[in-house]
Amino acid sequence: MVEAVILSLMQKLNKYQEERTDKASHYEIGDMERVIKEMREIVDIVRDKKSGEGRRLRYLVSDLVHMAHYALDLYKHRQTHVIECIYNWIGEIKMRMRMLKLGVDGAEAESNSENVDEDHVVVGLDKHIEVVLRTIFFHKLENPSWVVIKGMSGIGKTTLARAIYNHADVIDRFKYRAWVCVSNVLTLKEIFIKLLLQVVVDGENLHTSSSLEEMDNQTLLYMLHQHLQGLPYLIVLDDLPKQIPLRPLCEALQKQGM
Repeated sequence: MVEAVILSLMQKLNKYQEERTDKASHYEIGDMERVIKEMREIVDIVRDKKSGEGRRLRYLVSDLVHMAHYALDLYKHRQTHVIECIYNWIGEIKMRMRMLKLGVDGAEAESNSENVDEDHVVVGLDKHIEVVLRTIFFHKLENPSWVVIKGMSGIGKTTLARAIYNHADVIDRFKYRAWVCVSNVLTLKEIFIKLLLQVVVDGENLHTSSSLEEMDNQTLLYMLHQHLQGLPYLIVLDDLPKQIPLRPLCEALQKQGM
Protein backbone atom coordinates (compact mmCIF):
# COMPACT_ATOMS: atom_id res chain seq x y z
CA MET A 1 0.00 0.00 0.00
CA VAL A 2 2.75 2.44 0.98
CA GLU A 3 4.80 1.60 -2.11
CA ALA A 4 1.77 2.04 -4.37
CA VAL A 5 1.07 5.51 -2.98
CA ILE A 6 4.66 6.67 -3.55
CA LEU A 7 4.84 5.17 -7.05
CA SER A 8 1.59 6.86 -8.03
CA LEU A 9 2.91 10.18 -6.82
CA MET A 10 6.19 9.70 -8.68
CA GLN A 11 4.24 9.08 -11.89
CA LYS A 12 2.47 12.42 -11.45
CA LEU A 13 5.76 14.21 -10.87
CA ASN A 14 7.39 12.53 -13.88
CA LYS A 15 4.43 13.27 -16.12
CA TYR A 16 4.36 16.94 -15.24
CA GLN A 17 8.12 17.23 -15.59
CA GLU A 18 7.92 15.75 -19.10
CA GLU A 19 5.21 18.25 -20.02
CA ARG A 20 7.38 21.09 -18.75
CA THR A 21 10.65 20.00 -20.37
CA ASP A 22 10.47 22.53 -23.20
CA LYS A 23 9.26 25.36 -20.97
CA ALA A 24 11.11 24.94 -17.69
CA SER A 25 14.62 26.20 -17.06
CA HIS A 26 17.58 23.90 -16.47
CA TYR A 27 17.43 24.69 -12.75
CA GLU A 28 13.69 23.95 -12.48
CA ILE A 29 14.14 20.56 -14.16
CA GLY A 30 17.13 19.78 -11.95
CA ASP A 31 15.18 20.62 -8.78
CA MET A 32 12.33 18.30 -9.69
CA GLU A 33 14.72 15.54 -10.75
CA ARG A 34 16.31 15.64 -7.30
CA VAL A 35 12.90 15.34 -5.63
CA ILE A 36 12.02 12.35 -7.83
CA LYS A 37 15.41 10.72 -7.14
CA GLU A 38 14.86 10.98 -3.38
CA MET A 39 11.42 9.42 -3.72
CA ARG A 40 12.82 6.60 -5.85
CA GLU A 41 15.26 5.78 -3.05
CA ILE A 42 12.39 5.87 -0.56
CA VAL A 43 10.55 3.23 -2.63
CA ASP A 44 13.58 0.95 -2.21
CA ILE A 45 13.42 1.47 1.54
CA VAL A 46 9.71 0.68 1.91
CA ARG A 47 10.07 -2.43 -0.26
CA ASP A 48 12.17 -3.89 2.52
CA LYS A 49 9.75 -5.81 4.72
CA LYS A 50 11.71 -4.76 7.80
CA SER A 51 10.21 -1.31 7.43
CA GLY A 52 6.80 -2.75 8.28
CA GLU A 53 3.47 -0.94 7.98
CA GLY A 54 3.38 0.68 11.39
CA ARG A 55 1.96 4.04 12.45
CA ARG A 56 5.32 5.80 12.24
CA LEU A 57 5.81 4.71 8.63
CA ARG A 58 2.28 5.82 7.71
CA TYR A 59 2.96 9.24 9.25
CA LEU A 60 6.19 9.60 7.30
CA VAL A 61 4.46 8.60 4.07
CA SER A 62 1.71 11.12 4.78
CA ASP A 63 4.40 13.80 5.13
CA LEU A 64 6.08 12.59 1.95
CA VAL A 65 2.87 12.78 -0.09
CA HIS A 66 2.08 16.20 1.32
CA MET A 67 5.49 17.66 0.53
CA ALA A 68 5.67 16.09 -2.94
CA HIS A 69 2.28 17.54 -3.86
CA TYR A 70 3.44 20.84 -2.41
CA ALA A 71 6.58 20.71 -4.53
CA LEU A 72 4.49 19.98 -7.63
CA ASP A 73 2.23 22.93 -6.89
CA LEU A 74 5.22 25.24 -6.43
CA TYR A 75 6.78 23.86 -9.58
CA LYS A 76 3.62 24.64 -11.55
CA HIS A 77 3.65 28.20 -10.26
CA ARG A 78 7.41 28.54 -10.86
CA GLN A 79 8.14 29.11 -7.15
CA THR A 80 11.24 26.98 -7.38
CA HIS A 81 13.06 28.93 -4.66
CA VAL A 82 11.15 26.90 -2.03
CA ILE A 83 11.70 23.48 -3.59
CA GLU A 84 15.19 23.30 -2.02
CA CYS A 85 13.58 23.25 1.43
CA ILE A 86 11.10 20.59 0.31
CA TYR A 87 13.90 18.51 -1.19
CA ASN A 88 15.75 18.66 2.13
CA TRP A 89 12.64 17.60 4.03
CA ILE A 90 12.04 14.64 1.72
CA GLY A 91 15.65 13.67 2.40
CA GLU A 92 14.88 13.92 6.11
CA ILE A 93 11.89 11.60 5.65
CA LYS A 94 14.13 9.12 3.82
CA MET A 95 16.61 9.18 6.71
CA ARG A 96 13.85 8.55 9.25
CA MET A 97 12.51 5.64 7.23
CA ARG A 98 15.99 4.14 7.27
CA MET A 99 16.02 4.56 11.05
CA LEU A 100 12.78 2.58 11.21
CA LYS A 101 14.40 -0.15 9.13
CA LEU A 102 17.24 -0.28 11.65
CA GLY A 103 14.80 -0.67 14.52
CA VAL A 104 14.71 2.91 15.76
CA ASP A 105 10.99 3.43 16.20
CA GLY A 106 11.16 7.16 16.92
CA ALA A 107 8.71 6.90 19.79
CA GLU A 108 7.61 10.25 21.05
CA ALA A 109 9.40 11.38 24.18
CA GLU A 110 7.74 13.17 27.01
CA SER A 111 8.84 16.70 27.75
CA ASN A 112 8.16 18.97 30.67
CA SER A 113 8.00 21.87 28.22
CA GLU A 114 4.53 20.71 27.18
CA ASN A 115 3.24 21.02 30.75
CA VAL A 116 2.39 24.62 29.98
CA ASP A 117 -0.33 25.02 32.59
CA GLU A 118 2.04 24.54 35.51
CA ASP A 119 2.92 27.52 37.68
CA HIS A 120 6.47 28.79 37.30
CA VAL A 121 8.32 31.67 38.89
CA VAL A 122 9.60 34.03 36.20
CA VAL A 123 12.35 36.37 37.37
CA GLY A 124 13.92 39.10 35.25
CA LEU A 125 11.74 38.51 32.17
CA ASP A 126 9.13 41.22 32.72
CA LYS A 127 10.48 43.53 30.00
CA HIS A 128 10.72 40.70 27.48
CA ILE A 129 7.20 39.56 28.30
CA GLU A 130 5.91 43.09 27.81
CA VAL A 131 7.60 43.40 24.39
CA VAL A 132 6.15 40.13 23.11
CA LEU A 133 2.69 40.87 24.49
CA ARG A 134 2.72 44.27 22.79
CA THR A 135 3.61 42.59 19.49
CA ILE A 136 0.81 40.05 19.89
CA PHE A 137 -1.90 42.46 20.98
CA PHE A 138 -1.33 45.40 18.67
CA HIS A 139 -1.26 43.72 15.27
CA LYS A 140 -4.30 43.92 13.03
CA LEU A 141 -6.49 40.86 13.35
CA GLU A 142 -6.61 40.34 9.58
CA ASN A 143 -2.83 39.90 9.49
CA PRO A 144 -1.33 37.05 11.55
CA SER A 145 1.52 38.04 13.84
CA TRP A 146 4.58 35.78 14.01
CA VAL A 147 6.90 36.13 16.99
CA VAL A 148 10.22 34.27 16.98
CA ILE A 149 12.15 33.79 20.22
CA LYS A 150 15.75 32.92 19.32
CA GLY A 151 18.82 32.34 21.40
CA MET A 152 21.30 29.85 22.76
CA SER A 153 20.12 26.71 24.49
CA GLY A 154 19.33 27.12 28.19
CA ILE A 155 18.78 30.91 28.28
CA GLY A 156 15.07 30.61 29.12
CA LYS A 157 13.24 30.77 25.77
CA THR A 158 10.69 28.15 26.80
CA THR A 159 10.22 29.80 30.20
CA LEU A 160 9.51 33.11 28.47
CA ALA A 161 7.08 31.50 26.03
CA ARG A 162 5.32 29.66 28.86
CA ALA A 163 4.91 32.89 30.84
CA ILE A 164 3.30 34.57 27.82
CA TYR A 165 1.13 31.54 27.03
CA ASN A 166 -0.27 31.50 30.58
CA HIS A 167 -0.53 35.29 30.96
CA ALA A 168 -3.99 36.34 32.13
CA ASP A 169 -4.40 38.83 29.27
CA VAL A 170 -3.47 36.17 26.70
CA ILE A 171 -5.97 33.70 28.13
CA ASP A 172 -8.64 36.40 28.07
CA ARG A 173 -7.80 37.55 24.52
CA PHE A 174 -7.49 34.26 22.63
CA LYS A 175 -10.36 31.81 22.32
CA TYR A 176 -7.97 29.04 21.36
CA ARG A 177 -4.44 28.34 22.53
CA ALA A 178 -2.23 25.44 21.50
CA TRP A 179 1.30 24.43 22.45
CA VAL A 180 3.40 21.82 20.65
CA CYS A 181 6.95 20.89 21.59
CA VAL A 182 8.14 20.20 18.05
CA SER A 183 11.34 18.45 19.10
CA ASN A 184 9.15 15.69 20.57
CA VAL A 185 7.55 14.80 17.24
CA LEU A 186 9.06 13.46 14.06
CA THR A 187 6.48 14.32 11.42
CA LEU A 188 4.39 17.24 10.25
CA LYS A 189 1.30 15.08 10.61
CA GLU A 190 1.90 14.73 14.35
CA ILE A 191 2.16 18.51 14.67
CA PHE A 192 -1.14 19.00 12.84
CA ILE A 193 -2.88 16.34 14.97
CA LYS A 194 -1.56 17.82 18.21
CA LEU A 195 -2.79 21.28 17.21
CA LEU A 196 -6.24 19.97 16.28
CA LEU A 197 -6.62 18.04 19.52
CA GLN A 198 -5.94 21.24 21.47
CA VAL A 199 -8.09 23.69 19.52
CA VAL A 200 -11.13 21.42 19.18
CA VAL A 201 -13.33 22.09 22.18
CA ASP A 202 -14.38 19.03 24.18
CA GLY A 203 -17.98 18.12 23.52
CA GLU A 204 -18.07 19.28 19.91
CA ASN A 205 -17.65 15.62 18.91
CA LEU A 206 -15.53 16.45 15.87
CA HIS A 207 -12.86 13.79 15.76
CA THR A 208 -10.87 11.53 18.06
CA SER A 209 -7.13 11.05 17.90
CA SER A 210 -7.54 7.69 16.13
CA SER A 211 -9.78 9.16 13.43
CA LEU A 212 -7.36 12.03 12.84
CA GLU A 213 -4.57 9.52 12.28
CA GLU A 214 -6.46 8.14 9.28
CA MET A 215 -6.57 11.51 7.52
CA ASP A 216 -3.95 12.90 5.19
CA ASN A 217 -2.01 16.06 5.97
CA GLN A 218 -4.01 18.28 3.63
CA THR A 219 -7.29 17.26 5.27
CA LEU A 220 -5.85 17.96 8.72
CA LEU A 221 -4.70 21.41 7.63
CA TYR A 222 -8.10 22.13 6.11
CA MET A 223 -9.81 21.15 9.37
CA LEU A 224 -7.45 23.41 11.32
CA HIS A 225 -8.18 26.24 8.91
CA GLN A 226 -11.94 25.74 9.16
CA HIS A 227 -12.00 25.48 12.93
CA LEU A 228 -9.88 28.58 13.57
CA GLN A 229 -11.36 30.72 10.80
CA GLY A 230 -12.32 34.15 12.08
CA LEU A 231 -11.33 33.37 15.68
CA PRO A 232 -8.44 34.75 17.74
CA TYR A 233 -5.89 32.06 18.52
CA LEU A 234 -2.35 31.67 19.82
CA ILE A 235 -0.10 28.81 18.71
CA VAL A 236 3.28 28.17 20.32
CA LEU A 237 5.76 25.88 18.54
CA ASP A 238 8.44 25.20 21.11
CA ASP A 239 11.95 23.85 20.47
CA LEU A 240 11.64 24.17 16.71
CA PRO A 241 14.31 22.33 14.67
CA LYS A 242 15.60 24.16 11.62
CA GLN A 243 14.72 21.33 9.24
CA ILE A 244 10.98 21.34 9.99
CA PRO A 245 9.21 22.91 6.96
CA LEU A 246 6.35 24.84 8.50
CA ARG A 247 5.52 26.86 5.39
CA PRO A 248 2.40 24.74 4.60
CA LEU A 249 1.08 25.30 8.14
CA CYS A 250 1.81 29.03 8.04
CA GLU A 251 0.11 29.40 4.66
CA ALA A 252 -2.95 27.46 5.84
CA LEU A 253 -3.32 29.78 8.82
CA GLN A 254 -2.73 32.94 6.77
CA LYS A 255 -5.49 31.97 4.33
CA GLN A 256 -7.95 32.59 7.14
CA GLY A 257 -7.46 36.33 6.87
CA MET A 258 -6.89 36.68 10.58
